[in-house]
Amino acid sequence: MGNSPGRLRTLALAGAAGLVLTITGLTGSTALASDSSCPAGSLCVWEGANYTGTKHVDPERSECTYLGYGAQSAKNYSDTLANFWVGEDCIFSGTWNDVLRPGEESPRLDVPTAWSISSYIY
Repeated sequence: MGNSPGRLRTLALAGAAGLVLTITGLTGSTALASDSSCPAGSLCVWEGANYTGTKHVDPERSECTYLGYGAQSAKNYSDTLANFWVGEDCIFSGTWNDVLRPGEESPRLDVPTAWSISSYIY
């Protein structure tokens, strides 16, 4: 059984394929992982449902804050409520909103896409 050129080429190709699969497996799993964690004392908002997409930790909340992005899921571990609004100006004009009290989570907010947030209920 010697080391014929055909056998060496087959072994080299098999080794290269194994290396590619290993590298793909390592990088693919981290690229697909979604960070659904939220630190204690924080409000975390995701642009996608089920805590996917871009995560924003502790977005500014005042009387009314335009987020600049659409929020679709959230975890409220802060000590104040988070009131999500469909419109940009937090005004109740026939649009509905969703409220998360401290300790509450929502993998899918009850609004199609929240564009603004306030820290109180109107």
